[in-house]
Amino acid sequence: MAIDLDIQLKEEYLSVRMTGEWSLVAACDAFKKMLDAADGHGATKILVDCLQLQGRPSTLDIFHYAEFGAQELAKPAKSGQRRYLHLAYIATAPIADKEHFGALVARNRGVDVITVDTVAEGLEWLRDQSP
Repeated sequence: MAIDLDIQLKEEYLSVRMTGEWSLVAACDAFKKMLDAADGHGATKILVDCLQLQGRPSTLDIFHYAEFGAQELAKPAKSGQRRYLHLAYIATAPIADKEHFGALVARNRGVDVITVDTVAEGLEWLRDQSP
């Protein structure tokens, strides 16, 4: 199973569209690639569109993905700089549950993240975040 990423630098954020089949290993690999792209472009805001992602992650897998993401974000970027990122995930069931458990786990570990249902909601939230 693999997740393909379409990464585009927009004027005020990095746009990442995920497609393919969700698995914990593939999602963690995709997260690292997304961070590398953000570091390479100096992006501080990332819109992650998961609407085309297939699969049904378990609650435990979502927990592990959120925890992994928080650990990766706590590491310095390749430049040695600390990362300050705002992440807006666009995801609906079954990739995300109604309570947005993954975002809650990540926020409890210091990640500035939100999960919403539409791209418009994600962009609105990102616009309100300081660079």
